[in-house]
Amino acid sequence: MITSSLYITIGGDAGDGILSAGEILCKIFFEAGSGLATYKNFPSRIRGGHTSYSIRVADNYCNHKDSQVDILLAFDEESFVAHNHELKKRSIVIYDPAKIKNPVKIDGMDITYYEAPLSELAVKNFAKSLYKNTILIGLIVAMLDIDMKYVEEGFSKAIKDKKGEEIYNININACKFGMNFYKNELKGRLFRMPKANLKDTVLMTGNECVTLGALAAGCRFAAAYPISPATEIFESLCSYLPKNGGTALQAEDEIAALCAAIGAGFAGARSMTSTSGPGLSLMAEAIGLSGCAEVPVVIIDVQRPGPSTGLPTKTEQADFYHALFCSHGEIPRIVIVAGDASQCFDFTVKAFNLAEVFQCPVILMSEQSIGQNKTVMHKLDFSNVVIDRGKLLSDKELAKAEHKFARYKFTGDGVSPRAIPSQVGGVHLANGNEHLESGRITEDPDMRVKIMDKRQMKLAAAAASKHLPKPLYFGDDASKFGIITVGHNTSMALEALDILKLAGGPNFAMMQLTALMPFPSDEVAKFAGAREKIFVIENNMSAQISNIIKMHVPIHNKLHSILKYNGVAFSPKEIAAKLSEVK
Repeated sequence: MITSSLYITIGGDAGDGILSAGEILCKIFFEAGSGLATYKNFPSRIRGGHTSYSIRVADNYCNHKDSQVDILLAFDEESFVAHNHELKKRSIVIYDPAKIKNPVKIDGMDITYYEAPLSELAVKNFAKSLYKNTILIGLIVAMLDIDMKYVEEGFSKAIKDKKGEEIYNININACKFGMNFYKNELKGRLFRMPKANLKDTVLMTGNECVTLGALAAGCRFAAAYPISPATEIFESLCSYLPKNGGTALQAEDEIAALCAAIGAGFAGARSMTSTSGPGLSLMAEAIGLSGCAEVPVVIIDVQRPGPSTGLPTKTEQADFYHALFCSHGEIPRIVIVAGDASQCFDFTVKAFNLAEVFQCPVILMSEQSIGQNKTVMHKLDFSNVVIDRGKLLSDKELAKAEHKFARYKFTGDGVSPRAIPSQVGGVHLANGNEHLESGRITEDPDMRVKIMDKRQMKLAAAAASKHLPKPLYFGDDASKFGIITVGHNTSMALEALDILKLAGGPNFAMMQLTALMPFPSDEVAKFAGAREKIFVIENNMSAQISNIIKMHVPIHNKLHSILKYNGVAFSPKEIAAKLSEVK
């Protein structure tokens, strides 16, 4: 449980170094052993437009943003417009008068405003205005009374290792200048730093965890077209794969990317692509090809708001319908949903196993608020990684076969033996036409029904698979009220339960859905059977998860939606406020 936290927001123009300052602060807090989570809000352009970098520093592990700002550092007037409503009693606001001529101040909340000419100080003392961000870091260090050894370690990892001793020393001096300015010139008041001493931790984004999960799972081919907010996955794989005997291919578009990944999967490589909603839309036909030809492939969808280009750098959970139903005709696919950065790692490993064991496309869904934001988490456990290649036959097994190899042989679970090119005795046809067991094309009506049924049988087998993530349960199982979440809202709702408990509010049982296809109908029915009301929390307009539940379980009268679709993630306090009204 988080009992103490601070929420710090730095706001200014895109391209002004706001995100870089936030990254350095994260490293300082991490070195101090704090729990933390970031929330980046930036426009989809290189320069110009308001951007902000928020850091929640906590006394325990923390996966999500807060709704009220303790410390606001403003480099432009829009910072006041965008964040004034987030300020609370006794907040501190520091602003640079170089760009802010008319700060909109709030009366009656005991908010302290400090005017700090950061740009002017940077040019006067360090010859470059860019050091205003480092001076700002010094203000925060002084405000929170952070031990200088953590500051030096943070700057060392952020700057010294990349830019050398000279630049490191300038930044340390600029930081110390900011500390002294806050103490001696502003004579600013102090905040109590949340006490934590977390050990054996890492500071990572969800996208970084997907990348490491793919490598640990044995991925050796990735093809993608850059798209926010999934680009970091492919960028990292471009660096790591060649060093690990693999290949990364930047395709001309998402259609080519998935087709290339399917080709690699057919050739025997564990393969993947990463994308977001617009890219997933383009991949619809190729997803059908993977399902019909029964070629394993993994697709990572880091969701963002649509339709069309939508809000490329914001967060949403509105691709569920498309992930479940895209592609003409009917094919089995497996759809799983990660709820935090740690699950991004674990579920990526599971996705590769599921793809090969059931020889079908597997879509792993994340979202921008997980993919591009950092959190302090336990170190990833590579010792539990198991690689399961399913019914992929060895050369010896093919040599022992008494009959000619039938690639699409009818089996009890719908999964056929698989061979890859160059294996003696494993020659077969694979294409997107309907086919016989041998792979040869057929239009026979009876065979069409038989092989359609064969493919669909995989979902029943997958539902019982050890690789499919099962629903997770939290809260008070005896409560008559329930919550169902997917994705990042799970951690928000968990803290909301803590808030309600401290306030004497109602208790809730809680279920996190981790797989949408195959859908855990029995588990949801059992959970719903013990509740009078169930609140489904999701970031979309049309209550997609509620409607998916209704397709599988007849509990229409029990479901109540808590929705948000403005591109901004929920905060625990928002959810707690909604749930506190339950009777």
